[in-house]
Amino acid sequence: MIKAFWFAIKVGLVVAIAIWIAERPGFVRIEWLDYVATIQMGFFLLLCVIAILISIFVYRVIAAIVNFPKTYQRYLEVRGYEKGVRALTLGMAAVAAGDEKIAVYQAHRATKLMPEDTGLTNLLTAQAARLDGREDDAVRAFARLLENKEASFLGVRGLLQAAIDKGDYETAKNLVDRALGLYPKQGWILKTAFDVYVRAEDYTEARVLLKRAAKAGTVKSETLHSDLAALYLAEALQDFEAARNERGIKLIKQALKKSKDFIPASVALIQYYIDNNDISSASKLLKKYWRREAHDLYVPQWLSIYKGASSEDKLKHMQSLLKINEKNAVACMETGKAALESSLWGEARKYFEKAESIEPTASLYRSYAQLEELSIHDEAAARTWLEKAINAPVERQWVCQETGRLYTQWKPIAQPHGAFNSMIWGRSTDLQSDNALLIHSGQSTMQGLVHAV
Repeated sequence: MIKAFWFAIKVGLVVAIAIWIAERPGFVRIEWLDYVATIQMGFFLLLCVIAILISIFVYRVIAAIVNFPKTYQRYLEVRGYEKGVRALTLGMAAVAAGDEKIAVYQAHRATKLMPEDTGLTNLLTAQAARLDGREDDAVRAFARLLENKEASFLGVRGLLQAAIDKGDYETAKNLVDRALGLYPKQGWILKTAFDVYVRAEDYTEARVLLKRAAKAGTVKSETLHSDLAALYLAEALQDFEAARNERGIKLIKQALKKSKDFIPASVALIQYYIDNNDISSASKLLKKYWRREAHDLYVPQWLSIYKGASSEDKLKHMQSLLKINEKNAVACMETGKAALESSLWGEARKYFEKAESIEPTASLYRSYAQLEELSIHDEAAARTWLEKAINAPVERQWVCQETGRLYTQWKPIAQPHGAFNSMIWGRSTDLQSDNALLIHSGQSTMQGLVHAV
């Protein structure tokens, strides 16, 4: 519509000029030497227009001939660039498909056809080299990407992955700091940075990054408190190893403020007092936490602070714990064992039955078998209990809920795969399976982190 309107305006102008000339008749007289030429004004103007058009045409022909080498060179460059873009596309597709031969070939073509491109060609070269198992070549290509202002982040990301794969977390820390400088609010970068600092056991900086990730909305509030508690406890364990006991205690208390039901923290605090022979503080704390939650791990700690001289005193010691909270099968079973050591068969059976009503386990049924042998010397009954123990649930342990691995004690990082705060107190119902059935104990874990298994 606009083009048609503009064409009409131009036609109108030409018509208006023609009418203006027609209304003003006249002649043009040209004298040259002995020659005289008289031309009508309209015809003269027409000749002028034709002369101008011929001049423009001749000029363009001459210019095209003169500029032909440059024009042809530019054509070749554009054609080469188009082929380079096609090589990049095919190379990226080959990387995605896992075809290292085509990826390497197309990366070489793209680099040759687009020599001035230091961005995507280097990225394809790095990815193809990594796919082909040439990690050193990939690292060099990623390093070249750092020189390209627009594509430098791609180089940082590639080098970061290489550093993590090698376990070089000091280099990885420098790279994630650089990545955060480029994109300080990007969620996945914050999570990756957190994971790197955790694996480098720099728990102080990891706490800062975790809070930043929470502000960016990439960490849920319930996960935040559990992971902060785990970070405080991890740092406290470092302080205990370095004999910074006072700071370690403060950090454990901070962990319990963040998550009052974080069992590893309360167990660690009680164990610290036990190890330092502060039985009074250990006993006071254990009773406090036992009243809140009768957890299996408190039972061996309560037994470790037993100072009695006889099995009867041990029985009374365990009974005092059950008076506070008797809703724990392990505590009932250990109380029954103390009664068994005192030859109080009826008491032992009562506590075993109480434990069975709460949660039957293989260990409990073996204790039943021992009771039958010692009390009435009934080997047949003992064998019956041992047969039940075979199919009974096993005792709980620390289990990584990502892999099903079993651990004897809690650690902030589950090795060898490096999952953070993934251990829960649970069990596997099938010891022959790599995939354990986990019993959740109220502890949460950091979600969405990039873990190398």
